[in-house]
Amino acid sequence: MTFDEEPIRVVKRGLDDMSIQELKERIETLKGDIAACEQMIQKKEATRKAMSLHIGLNAVSAAAYGGWTGPLAACEFDANDMAGIARLAGMKPVLLLTKKATRAAALSALRGAAKSLQSGDLFFLSYSGHGGQVPDVTGEEADKKDETWCLYDGQLIDDEL
Repeated sequence: MTFDEEPIRVVKRGLDDMSIQELKERIETLKGDIAACEQMIQKKEATRKAMSLHIGLNAVSAAAYGGWTGPLAACEFDANDMAGIARLAGMKPVLLLTKKATRAAALSALRGAAKSLQSGDLFFLSYSGHGGQVPDVTGEEADKKDETWCLYDGQLIDDEL
């Protein structure tokens, strides 16, 4: 006998001892319990928060990257498309596009979501732009490199997330 079979046998033994009327009453009780569970699920789903953040950079600040502007063609389109998906799912997306996609703005949006969301809530994040690597600052990376997002005014290291 497995662990899961014992509770079933105990319940079955109890049912064997019940009259037809008692079994019918038990069914009605279970129907009520199921209805209460369904209502609780609906209530919890209705109160569950969902947030989204979409970052798209078609360029970066030359001043922050030694003269390099990192031109890309469609990253803002990517972010807008992802925000559209979020809207279809009933979320109110936050968009950070090119010049507004700064380190401070990204970290502020992420911290705000972390502060607001609870277990069971949803967070939809998308990033479209350049990425990079820098020397590992904490020593936990096997390749001795931290990965980064290249935001408008500087790189955001994975450890900062």
